[in-house]
Amino acid sequence: TLATYCEEKIAQNFVGKERNFLTEIGQKLDGGPGPVDLSATATVAFVIPVLPMVPQFLLFWDEEPEDGFAAKAKVLFDHHVLDFLDIESLIFTAERMAERIVDMLGEGK
Repeated sequence: TLATYCEEKIAQNFVGKERNFLTEIGQKLDGGPGPVDLSATATVAFVIPVLPMVPQFLLFWDEEPEDGFAAKAKVLFDHHVLDFLDIESLIFTAERMAERIVDMLGEGK
């Protein structure tokens, strides 16, 4: 569910977009930089405070057709997140985050 309704949706909508434009989307969601060791290879990476005590770390790698790599997005969670939400609610927040990002991308065209 997370892959289909969140990660794939984000990847499909981020592909080919300028890095600065994507970074601005993250900033509009009060996102900040993620851990350097995890985001070093990503096209963009930011931590979005979806709810208090529930940050979601979004990583996106743009496609590289010449190397045969499709665009990919991953959403990672803090290891304490299940202290605050059950898994179904956590997936729901990630899906809503993806929907909000896609809406913002449409507004920024």
